[in-house]
Amino acid sequence: MLRLSNALTRVLELSFQGQYKLLGRTRTPFVLQMEAVECGAAALGMVLGYYGKFVPLTTLRADCGVSRDGSKASNVLKAARKYGLKAKGFSKGIEKLKDVRFPLIVFWEFNHFLVVERISGKYVHVNDPAVGHRKLTLDEFGSGYTGVALTFEPDEGFKKGGTPPNPMPMLIKRIAGSEKALIFMMLAGIIGIVPGMVQAVFSKFFIDAIITEEHYDWLRPMLVAMVALLAFQLCLQAVSGLFSRRLTMGLSAKLYAEFYQHILKLPYHFYTQRYVGDVVNRSQLNNAVVSLMAGQLTSVAIGLVSMVFFGILLFSYNFEITAIGVLSTFINFALIRSMASRRIEANMQIAKEQGKVQGATIAAIQSIESIKASGMENTFFEKWGGYFAASSNASQKLAMDSRMFSIFPTLSSSIVSTLTMVLGGLEVMNGNMTIGTLMAFNLLMAQFLGPISAVLNLAVQMQEIRGTVVRLEDVLEHPTREELFAEVRQNASTDEGRQAAAALGTSLDGSMQCRGLTFGYSPIEGPLIEDFNLEIRPGERVALVGTSGCGKSTVARLVAGLVPPWSGEICFNGVNRELVPQDVLSSSVSFVEQDFLLFPGTVRENLTLWDSTIPDEWLREALDDAVILDQVLAMPGGLDANVEEGGNNLSGGQRQRLEIARALVRRPSFLIMDESTSALDVETEAQIVRNIHRRGCSALMIAHRLSTIRNCHKIIVMQKGAVKEVGDHETLYAQNGIYTKLVKMQ
Repeated sequence: MLRLSNALTRVLELSFQGQYKLLGRTRTPFVLQMEAVECGAAALGMVLGYYGKFVPLTTLRADCGVSRDGSKASNVLKAARKYGLKAKGFSKGIEKLKDVRFPLIVFWEFNHFLVVERISGKYVHVNDPAVGHRKLTLDEFGSGYTGVALTFEPDEGFKKGGTPPNPMPMLIKRIAGSEKALIFMMLAGIIGIVPGMVQAVFSKFFIDAIITEEHYDWLRPMLVAMVALLAFQLCLQAVSGLFSRRLTMGLSAKLYAEFYQHILKLPYHFYTQRYVGDVVNRSQLNNAVVSLMAGQLTSVAIGLVSMVFFGILLFSYNFEITAIGVLSTFINFALIRSMASRRIEANMQIAKEQGKVQGATIAAIQSIESIKASGMENTFFEKWGGYFAASSNASQKLAMDSRMFSIFPTLSSSIVSTLTMVLGGLEVMNGNMTIGTLMAFNLLMAQFLGPISAVLNLAVQMQEIRGTVVRLEDVLEHPTREELFAEVRQNASTDEGRQAAAALGTSLDGSMQCRGLTFGYSPIEGPLIEDFNLEIRPGERVALVGTSGCGKSTVARLVAGLVPPWSGEICFNGVNRELVPQDVLSSSVSFVEQDFLLFPGTVRENLTLWDSTIPDEWLREALDDAVILDQVLAMPGGLDANVEEGGNNLSGGQRQRLEIARALVRRPSFLIMDESTSALDVETEAQIVRNIHRRGCSALMIAHRLSTIRNCHKIIVMQKGAVKEVGDHETLYAQNGIYTKLVKMQ
C-alpha cells in the first residue's frame, strides 16, 4: 500500500510541480498568505523557495516575528540572514530597481510586501502572496511602490533543503485506519479488469469464429458466458460501491472529528489573527478531501494497474498503433504541467476569497445590532459585495480555464480512436489483422485510455485541491497549546515540582505567584512585559490599572494560561501552572473577559457547559452572587429558560452577569476578571465585588473604572509593561503620581 502510494505520489508530482526558472526568466514559487499580517513571511518563503530552500509558513511566521501588526522589513531581513541569505534593505526608485538582483521584495502601499521577479519593458512581473503571479504596468507599480526594497542572494552559509508543498503526503496520512476498505476496493477494482479483457476476447471470438467461420453452435455457450460475466461484474460493482459509501462516511466522520478536536486544542493567538467564518470555511474543506480520497484516488490506483495489463495486450497486438495512444497521454500530461502553477494559484486564491466571504457574512450577523443602529447596512453590503465579487471573478476565471483545458483530453481521445480505426482498417486490408482482432483492439484501447483519462482528471483535481490542502494544513499543522507550552512544562518538570503537583488536592487555595515574567507578541521584537513579579495570597484581591496598551490584559492572559511566557513562571499553590492537573485548574481558576459569549440553549447549559454533575444549589449560588438570580427565576422555565444565540433575548448587563455566574458556578478559589463588569451600573458592580469578597476567593481584577477596585487589598499601576506604583487606594492617591492622575481623569 505504501509503495503504491509513493509511486502514485511521484507520478502526480510531475503534473503540478512548479518551475522556478523558465527560459532564463526569474519565477518564484507561490506561497499563499493565510492572513493579511503574514505577507512578509510569505514573501520571504517565495524567495527562499526560488533558491531551493523550502520552509513552512508556520516556521517563517515565528522567524519574521509576525504579530498582530504584521512584521517589519528589518525582521524579514533578520529571518533571511538566519537561513544563509545575504540580505540588504535599500531605498530605491523604480528605474534603479532594474540594476539589482531579482527576485527582490518591495514594500507596497505601506501595508504589504510583494516579490518582484523581473522588470521587462513597460511591465513589472510580481508574485503577490495574496493573489499569486501578476503583471503590472510601470504606472500601476509606481502608484503603490513605497521606495523600500529588500534584496537577497545566497551567502556562503546558505544550504538548500526542504521540499515544495505537496498535498499527497497529507492526503495519504488522513486515510490512516481505512486501509482495509481501501485494499478491498482496490482488489475489487483489479479483479474488475478481468471482465474487460474477457469482453475483448469474446468480441474477437464472436466475429472471427462464429460469424466469419460460421460456428453457430458456439453462440449459445458464449452468450451464457457473457451473461454470467456481466452478472459477476454487476455484483462486484455493487459490493465495491457499498464499501465506497462506508469508506466515505467513515473518512468524513474521522476527518471532521480530527479537525474540530484539533481546533479546540489550538492556542489563543491562533484565533486572534483569523476570522471565525474563515475557520468555519476551512472545516468544510474536509468534504473535498473525502471526495478525493474515497473516490478518485482509489480509482486512479486501480487504473494504473489496469493500464499495465491492457498496455501489454495492446503492444502484443500492434506496437505502432498502441504507441500513438501512449503518445497522446504524454501530450496531455505536458499540457497539465504547463498549466499547473497557474491553476494552483487560482485555487488558492478562490479558497481564500471564499473564506473572506463567509467571514464577512458571519461578522455581519454577529454585529447586526451595531450595523443597524449606525445605519451601516449599505456600507457593510458594499464591503461584503466586494469580497463576493472577488470570489466570483476568481471562480469564473478558473472555470474558463478548466473548460478550455477539458477540450484537449477529449480531442486527443477522438483523434486516437479515429487513427486506431484507420490504421487498423489498413492492417485488416493488408491481411495483418482480422476484423475480430480490430474490434478487440478498439475495446482494449478504450480500456487503456479510460484510466489515463482518470489520471489526468486526478492531476487536475490535485491542482484544484492544492489550495484546500494548504488551508487545512495551516490549521492541522499549527502547534497546539500543549506543544506551545512544552518548553514551559519541561523547565518546570523537576523532581521537586512533580512531587509538589502530586501532593495537590482536588482544589487550590487561591495563592498565585508570578516570578520574573517576560513576554511579547513578537519573538524578535522587544518584550511588552519584562521581569514582572506578583504575589496574591489566599482570599486577596489585587487590581491592575493603567492606560490602554500598558499590558494589563496581557498579564491576565498569562495568568489564565492563554499565552506562554518567554521566561519566568506562574505558580498556583507554589506549583508551576503547567504542572497542575487540568481538572484541578478547571475547578479552581476561572477567567471572565469583557467580551461575553452565550450559546443557544438554556441558562443551565450556559452556566454548566453541559456538566450534569454541578448541583442546582451551586447554580443558584452563582446566579445570586452575580446579582441575576431573581431575573432568571422570573423567566419562563427558570434555570431551564431559553437563551438565544449570543444571548440576544437578554440585555447587555444580563449577558455579562451570566458570564460572571458561569465563572463562579464551580466555586473557584482564584478569579481573573478582565473588564468583566464594564456593562454594569456602579451599584450592581459594587454588589458583585462584595459577593466575590464574601466568597473568600482570590481575585486578579482589571478595570478602567477605578471605583471597581478601590477596595482591593493591593493596586498595581502599570505603564508600558512595567510596574510603576504599588499600594492600596489611599496610599497611591496620596502619592500624587500616575494613579492619582487616573483617578482624577474619571
